[in-house]
Amino acid sequence: MSKAKYIAGAGIIVAGTALSGLPQKSQVKAEPLDTIKKEIIISNSPTDETINSANVSQNSNITRRKAQKVYHRFEEIPAISDAEACAYNRNDYIYIVNAEEYQKTGQIELKRVLKEEVTKANTLSLVYRSECQTYNPKPTEDQLAKYVIDLRIMSKTGITKGPSQMDDAAITSFIKYMAANPQTRQYVLPLVKSTKGTAEKAAKELEQKFFDENGDLRPMDERDAVLHSNVYKTLYLNDDAWKTVASAKLKRFITATEKEKSKKTGKLVRLSNTTKNYLCLTELFPSEELLKQQIEDYNLAFYQLGRPGKTKHVTAALARSMNLKDERGNLDATRLPPFAIAAAISSINWKGNGTLALREAQNLRKHLTATSNKNQTLRTTVKNWVTGKSKRYGVDEMYQLNILTPDIIRQYKELELSGAKNLIKNYEKAIEMAESKARIAQHKQSKTKQPNITQQTKQDTTQNNFIQKGKTLLLAAADFIRSRN
Repeated sequence: MSKAKYIAGAGIIVAGTALSGLPQKSQVKAEPLDTIKKEIIISNSPTDETINSANVSQNSNITRRKAQKVYHRFEEIPAISDAEACAYNRNDYIYIVNAEEYQKTGQIELKRVLKEEVTKANTLSLVYRSECQTYNPKPTEDQLAKYVIDLRIMSKTGITKGPSQMDDAAITSFIKYMAANPQTRQYVLPLVKSTKGTAEKAAKELEQKFFDENGDLRPMDERDAVLHSNVYKTLYLNDDAWKTVASAKLKRFITATEKEKSKKTGKLVRLSNTTKNYLCLTELFPSEELLKQQIEDYNLAFYQLGRPGKTKHVTAALARSMNLKDERGNLDATRLPPFAIAAAISSINWKGNGTLALREAQNLRKHLTATSNKNQTLRTTVKNWVTGKSKRYGVDEMYQLNILTPDIIRQYKELELSGAKNLIKNYEKAIEMAESKARIAQHKQSKTKQPNITQQTKQDTTQNNFIQKGKTLLLAAADFIRSRN
């Protein structure tokens, strides 16, 4: 998947970064993904590193705490105070948001926590948990992310494949999406052809349809219309490509898989050419991690194209039924609990469309008026959108998650949820203020003179708007309104 503006060597979101997580043609690098971080990141400035090192040496009584376990509850995960922050490198911790507080009031309540103690669960967890290999994590591992992603996993009949179980039509559109992105184009060109000219020429034309002049994805509605364009239809998957692209080892894997599935089903099973071409991707990409990232972005930003009941429409209907709005009175679907958004995207993945989810989301208001526990009623509703006991159990597990992580916030933007841009803006502003507050505390501890005090006066005044809640920071919506004036 292509992410926005990566800088290798750091692993956190900090003040001033643009959480523009949508796939961009300038984002995906050719090097293995283990050098590309999933969060939107930026390295520390030399000044911050120098100050941080000085503070650690002058505050030897402050020590780094080692990660104990993975947390899913905001109130349970230990916080790193302003004074303690100097003991850590900036890529050791991230900022999370209290999802319950945000849902109730629209206020951003931050907590600075160890990155290793934050759950990896996100809006795709329901899909992955049910479709990928089962895994029993150790007590110190993430209990919500109970899956191991297997790129070659397939259904018993071989009809659906990959960690999000795509059929042949989805695989074809997935490969076209990667052909349109110049950073992944080289890996899929051997698998495609064009009815007019070369495949590369057609891919470049498709690039202009999906991406703007800055390399950013065009709005989902614009991309949705591209599916009916001539340039999209011009590019097609070469059925015979796998015969020359697949290695001898992969061909043996294909033969063994067909025999295994024939034995399980009791009848002859032959994998489709599209399936075999998909398996070639596991060899064409320089790393499995890079292909995993592409699959995730496709599910967030492309799989829904051409399908009714998109996640952004379903969540907007839910937000309307629950009367969730931002400080200006605009509809805000990001204030929905994460489990509901995860169920919405899972529904369109498993059912092929979100029409049932959209209809029930629109009619939810009348059920909410008769209950005092709105989230419990919401959980009962969204469990109807997924199929199978394991998937419904996954909704119950996600119900326990009450934090918004940087990854979840990024995915909200990729899904184009109403209110996502405003959430990102307020989140980044809150981080900027929290980081500034931590620097001031560190300077006081080390008894060093604060540089450029005049420039910090305005920041110090703004920081008084924070309401202290233990080691968390609560920022009211009014603070953001003033900051825009």
